Amino acid sequence: MKTVTLLSVVAFCAALVGCGRIYGPVEEVKAFIDAKDEVILQISKKVEAAPTEAGVDEARKVFEAKKADLKAKRDAIIQAPQGLNSDWNAMLAHSKDNDRKYFDTISGQLAVNCKSPCSPAQEKFRALENDFMAATK
Repeated sequence: MKTVTLLSVVAFCAALVGCGRIYGPVEEVKAFIDAKDEVILQISKKVEAAPTEAGVDEARKVFEAKKADLKAKRDAIIQAPQGLNSDWNAMLAHSKDNDRKYFDTISGQLAVNCKSPCSPAQEKFRALENDFMAATK
């Protein structure tokens, strides 16, 4: 009886470990998307609080502080078993589209609420967006 129970437990554990081989790095993708969304939220708050070059500089500091963590989470996805199911890849693509929409919205709000010459602040914000997209691709 002990042998049957032990074999059942081992088979169950093996099935759980093997799920990564089927479904791919779903949990890693979720963690990555959550981290990206948190960084974008913080960037949005900084730019909304100060729609100037200084606000964009503060947003840049937030991004630079989290950049290594974002890259580490992205690397975890790359190093994980890719799986037979590509739903996780669709999640990444959908997230990237959402990131662009979020940045476009923040950029539009910056243009509307800008308190100083907007051109330098908008240029810095576009550079921040490009750096974010490059770090998270």
